[in-house]
Amino acid sequence: LALWCGGNEQRPARDLDAALAAMLGHGGAPKGGETEPCLDATRLYVPGSLWSGFASGDGTFSDGPYGIQQPANFFSEDFYAFGFNPEVGSVGVPEAA
Repeated sequence: LALWCGGNEQRPARDLDAALAAMLGHGGAPKGGETEPCLDATRLYVPGSLWSGFASGDGTFSDGPYGIQQPANFFSEDFYAFGFNPEVGSVGVPEAA
């Protein structure tokens, strides 16, 4: 597990986002003078897969490509304009006839 994400291609409602962030030890507010137990502050929490520095950072994105890709394509510098893409095409495996 590399990071925690509140939503795929969306952000959760504000109250849920705040609760998730607090539970994971990111910006949790003290409750009754004590800090709530932290479930995992060792990994990054982002509200949505296309926000917080992923994609363009403001929800602007373009999914895909959806077609079958050559494995080398995933490693080329111009494959995807942003650092994270929640949906890309699969790798095709040829079938022997």
